[in-house]
Amino acid sequence: MDPEATPARRREAMIQLLRLGGVGAAAAGLGVWLNGRGQHPAAPAAENVRLKFEVPADLALPEMVVVQCDDPARMVRRAIQEAVGDFCLVQDADLEYDPRDYATMIGPLLDGRADMVYGSRFLSGPHRVMFFWHYVANRAVTLLSNMLSNLNLTDMETGMKGFVRAKLITLKLNANRFTFEPEITAKAARARWRIYEVPVSYAGRTYEEGKKIGLRDALTAVCAILYYRFFD
Repeated sequence: MDPEATPARRREAMIQLLRLGGVGAAAAGLGVWLNGRGQHPAAPAAENVRLKFEVPADLALPEMVVVQCDDPARMVRRAIQEAVGDFCLVQDADLEYDPRDYATMIGPLLDGRADMVYGSRFLSGPHRVMFFWHYVANRAVTLLSNMLSNLNLTDMETGMKGFVRAKLITLKLNANRFTFEPEITAKAARARWRIYEVPVSYAGRTYEEGKKIGLRDALTAVCAILYYRFFD
């Protein structure tokens, strides 16, 4: 989510996401965590911006608190500490992933089959046809992760993941920037979590639309996979 957007624009974007995801009276509370400085240098430096929004009555939610953070992995760690429900969902905030897939994501968690759920872009969900070399890099990084963790994931780097909170808080997470995925995968495999994948839809962005990931990020992921397998 664009940290330079006005509070009104942020509020409307988040309300749209919640409605699409079917979030309503069943939710006991909600925290929305924004990545700021990592992609927008003009954004405030750290977790020092707290915005409180009135939530429309049809969502039947308590007050919504938004905290801006300058590092996506650090932001996730902070959100995990603040979470109070039984399950946690992590989703990239640019809406490349569809909140209407929440029900599919949480199914294996609700019925007790899974400790962690990956929303895979490479199963049978609809997706926008995008860059060939991004696809190759994603599959190569996932293959390396699978080889070292003895899993058979199709999409380790997915931006939509779900967790049983009681399991999640037992892990000591320390990743920074965009290495959260290799870290959580390595540590979940080591802990012998029950891991499921479900198909989710994906509408990837072009570089003109704001996408920033590139070759350096793929190399960083490879280094992180090796580090969390052998040195952490």
